[in-house]
Amino acid sequence: MNEQQQSPLTRAHAFFSAIRRALSEFLWTPTLVILGFLLLAVGTYLLDRASWAWLEPIKHFLHTYIFADVAATAQLLRTTAGGLMTVTSVTISVLL
Repeated sequence: MNEQQQSPLTRAHAFFSAIRRALSEFLWTPTLVILGFLLLAVGTYLLDRASWAWLEPIKHFLHTYIFADVAATAQLLRTTAGGLMTVTSVTISVLL
């Protein structure tokens, strides 16, 4: 039976079976890593915006000693972004 003769329900079942098989075989780890990094990003954003008293000494230390020089901070972010793009492209290439 060719694809045009199959019912939409059969095609949908085949599609979701393929997705389930792909997840079970090789996509769970990258999916969990992406979800972990998204949670880390949200947590970091919330900590950065929080004004809790116990965070103030940490924020002051980071501002004074780590991020004091704007040019050095910009270079650090450029380097980190380039590294992330490299890791992402290699990961996608390996998965495909």
